[in-house]
Amino acid sequence: MARRCTSWPARSSGTAISAPAGFVDGLPIGVQIIGARFREDMVMDAAEVIEARFPATTPIDPVFPS
Repeated sequence: MARRCTSWPARSSGTAISAPAGFVDGLPIGVQIIGARFREDMVMDAAEVIEARFPATTPIDPVFPS
């Protein structure tokens, strides 16, 4: 059987989120926050603080089909 390539956060049963944290050389970067199981509130609070400190701007306006 082939070994699955899965990251630790996906296997940990914890709560995780990725928050945008600015740009480096024109490319977006992010921070992954991993919290305890069933503590979505703490993970979301941490992501909110990071997003407030590093507001993400969209360099190109997205085009949505009408």
